[in-house]
Amino acid sequence: MNIAFLTMHSCPLEQAGTRDTGGMNVYAIDTARELEAKNHSVDIFTRSHSNNEPKIIQISPRVRLIHINAGEINLNKESLSQYIDEYVFGIDEFQAESSIYYDIIHSHYWLSGKAGLSLSQKLSVPHVTSFHTTAALKNSTLINNLETQEREPSEREIAQRVDRIIAWTHEESESLMSIYGASKKNISVVPIGVDLELFQKKHRATARKRFGLPLDKDLILYLGRLDPIKGPDLFIDTVLKLASRENLEAWVVGGENHTYEKQQLQTQSSVLTLNDKIRFFEPIPHQQLPWLYSAADILVVPSYYESFSMVTAESLATGTPVIASDVAGPASLIKHGESGFLIKPGDSNELASKINYLLDSKSTLEKMSLHAPNTVSYLAWPKIIEKIINTYELAINSVEPISL
Repeated sequence: MNIAFLTMHSCPLEQAGTRDTGGMNVYAIDTARELEAKNHSVDIFTRSHSNNEPKIIQISPRVRLIHINAGEINLNKESLSQYIDEYVFGIDEFQAESSIYYDIIHSHYWLSGKAGLSLSQKLSVPHVTSFHTTAALKNSTLINNLETQEREPSEREIAQRVDRIIAWTHEESESLMSIYGASKKNISVVPIGVDLELFQKKHRATARKRFGLPLDKDLILYLGRLDPIKGPDLFIDTVLKLASRENLEAWVVGGENHTYEKQQLQTQSSVLTLNDKIRFFEPIPHQQLPWLYSAADILVVPSYYESFSMVTAESLATGTPVIASDVAGPASLIKHGESGFLIKPGDSNELASKINYLLDSKSTLEKMSLHAPNTVSYLAWPKIIEKIINTYELAINSVEPISL
């Protein structure tokens, strides 16, 4: 198959963990490479984000990244919907000039989903979408995270018109049906894959030496974008409740320096006199993450909403227990009391209590560490990519879905 990936708002080659660049980018690249391994070809269409970039980047023999001019370079995500038609025109023009035929379109996020509806009609090509997050669920959280007015009705239209939807959890599937009116027969529940050859436990002393961390320190880790819905401020409030632990270090890894979000968190840390406990780092390359997870005692995922939580899956695969908010994504991955704990969203007291419990019970922490990789073995990419290919084939052949 020739497959067109649409990732309009975010370039998959950008460093994950920055403002609009997260798990979606990793997922898109990993999925494309796994499809290539099955002898399929993937063109990833993203919006141009630099004046100096080449039009086409050959990522690997059968995977290309193609930049499409759609609006000015430095636009924020909230401004992009007015350039969807321009983005679609650029892809259509590229397809015609290249004399290439796509068997399937796979869009990622609602902006690309809207583009996919239009492009699917223009090219007479089936369209599969992955929402990644939805406005309805984000807006229902405890924090003020209102999305643009256009997003929710657009997602409802996509859910009802697209040929197939890939949902990552059964909870996501249920919400797409109940809130957006998606048809059950058009939804395939396929979780995100994890590179289990990459994400394996590393030697603890070696991992800590890489990051200059003494062996006698307890390390709790926050990893990811600094979007308020991810709960980074809750992480800092939790550290305040743990401040009496002399050997504790808390690392926030994500977000570019000098951004408003990071400066706000650093100010919060300073006001709470936690500068001796909390260290802030910029994002690190994905290939280095197994070492970071292995250096940590616990990964903390305090999100108010997560559709999947790639960092949770990666951490468990690496043998690092996770304490996370009891929301759809982490709840589908964590075996409560066996590979980590699920806590009420927004509850820093419960979060601190569970961290204290694990740090005070090294035997429990070790048992969880040994057990964790087995709980996510089903996420091995060879299993997941077959389900994605099956979903594409269902869209192409317009047959009734089979059980995945």
